[in-house]
Amino acid sequence: MRMPAFLASLSVLSLTACGDERPTVSELCLVDPVPIERALENAATGGPVVLPDGTSLSDCAERVVKDADLQRLGVVLTTAADHLVERVEERQDAAAARQLGWLVGATERGAARTNGLSLELARRVGLVAGRLELAPPLAAALAAGRADGKRAG
Repeated sequence: MRMPAFLASLSVLSLTACGDERPTVSELCLVDPVPIERALENAATGGPVVLPDGTSLSDCAERVVKDADLQRLGVVLTTAADHLVERVEERQDAAAARQLGWLVGATERGAARTNGLSLELARRVGLVAGRLELAPPLAAALAAGRADGKRAG
């Protein structure tokens, strides 16, 4: 009598072990930088920085598991970062610096919760921000955004 119960338990365990319970990455993370840039607009005002489907930016970096999706996410995030860098450089825009910092921090937060797959992505997004030479007020905005992104991104 014990053997059938054991086999039944074993089959249930194997089914749950085989299923990937990790949520998949949102398509909004992978298609276009516009939803990410719009979500980042809230970083300057202290509002929630989430995509229209409720996905946080750190979830984008954390949930990506396929190489192709990682490449797509890399293109989207670095494009968004490039756009923000342009705004900071051209307009000396503190809000854009804060948004860029948030993007860097949120990407670092998500990458830190992975097995290392997204760490290079976080490094590259940080490098985009790192090419800026900022006056103290803009540097402070970037640092504040990065801290917020790491905390709540």
